[in-house]
Amino acid sequence: MDLFDQVSEDIKNAMKAKDKVALETLRNIKKFFLEAKTAPGANDTLTDDAALKIIQKLVKQGKDSAEIYIGQGRQDLADTELAQVAVMEKFLPKQMTAEELEAALKEIIAETGATSGKDLPPPPTGTPPSRRRRMLNTIDYQIIIFLINFTTKFEAELFYFSFILHLTLIMGYLFD
Repeated sequence: MDLFDQVSEDIKNAMKAKDKVALETLRNIKKFFLEAKTAPGANDTLTDDAALKIIQKLVKQGKDSAEIYIGQGRQDLADTELAQVAVMEKFLPKQMTAEELEAALKEIIAETGATSGKDLPPPPTGTPPSRRRRMLNTIDYQIIIFLINFTTKFEAELFYFSFILHLTLIMGYLFD
């Protein structure tokens, strides 16, 4: 079942459950899906990747709106936005935990036999979509270099602080 069908099915379930927040949110998602399907050049189709991008955009917009509402002292509106974001996030792929990410990256290091950052190939562009959704190649590459190069706790903490700062900037640009 693709995301479009899943959203349609969830609309029915929200109607039966009389969940107004979920129903409103799901109808909004479906509206954006239909607009994307009927856009020129879309051939009346919507891939799951395109649908995920739409949902990610809506989640980002909802979080940004909630921040603005909180800044203006409108907690009631912020709560509504965050409730809608929670409904939308159910459709996004599960994010890897830090342990899963570290295990996957250590596996890559073992496979390549890398002992320094120079031994690693550039991040692959043909990564399968399921993996691409779960972690970003450029971030993977930076963490792999980190796991190879940094051995002391101080170096690791310094890198981690810098990495989090850059990650925040990167995520902001990717989901605009």
